[in-house]
Formats: sequence, structure tokens, C-alpha cells
Amino acid sequence: MVLAVLGGLVTTAAAVPVVWLAVRHRGWLTTTIERSVYTASAMPGIVIALALVTVSIRAVPDLYQTLALLVAGYLILFLPRAVVSVRGTFELGPAGPGGRRAQPGLQRPGGRPPGDPAARRAGTGGSRRAGRPRGLDRA
Repeated sequence: MVLAVLGGLVTTAAAVPVVWLAVRHRGWLTTTIERSVYTASAMPGIVIALALVTVSIRAVPDLYQTLALLVAGYLILFLPRAVVSVRGTFELGPAGPGGRRAQPGLQRPGGRPPGDPAARRAGTGGSRRAGRPRGLDRA
């Protein structure tokens, strides 16, 4: 359980900067960095494991059969999945250097961003016409 949590935390922490660059600073370099992450999902886990074992035995023998090598394997295997999950969250948030941009279709006529639409609908009982009380939406 501890290894799973540690692997998940490290993988998510590594996915955040990749996604942040890909969403906030779109360009050819960030697109290349983001797409290079997905190459690991094309390889079977046994290929990644054998590559890590071979490299660790030949280049850094002290790293062989350690927790760091196992977490590195988790990172390589699960980073593409973490990038996909974290990207959805980053795309929902505000964009731009100031971080205060709402979509034009979601703004009120006065230019102010609206409150939470789900909360407004929940406050009206979930009726179709959110501005009317529940019993008056038959007009």
C-alpha cells in the first residue's frame, strides 16, 4: 500500500509541470514534451522493467533492487495516465498569466463571471428554468 501511494504521488507530481506547460504555454516545445510522455504507454511493462534492470545493473549497480528504481518504473509506466487525468483538471481552470479569464459565453451581461451554475440549479430544485420556482415552470 505504501509503494502504491508513493508511486501515485511521485507520478502525479511529475505530471503537473508537464500539463501546466502544455495547457498554459502552448507551443511546439511544450507539445513535444507532452507527446514524448505518451511513448511509454506504447511499450509493455516488461520491456520497461527489463530496460530499467539492465541500465541499473550496468550503469548504477547501487540502484539495482532499490525503492528508487521501483518508483522510477512506476513513474515511467503511469505518467501518461497521470498526464491525461491532470490535464482535464487544468483545462477546467482559468487560463492566462493573470489566471482570471472566463469563457465569453459564460459571462453575465455586465462582464462579471457567473456564480456556480450547479449551485443555482440546486437552489431552484433542479427545474429547467433556473430563474423560476419549481411549480411555475409550466408556462
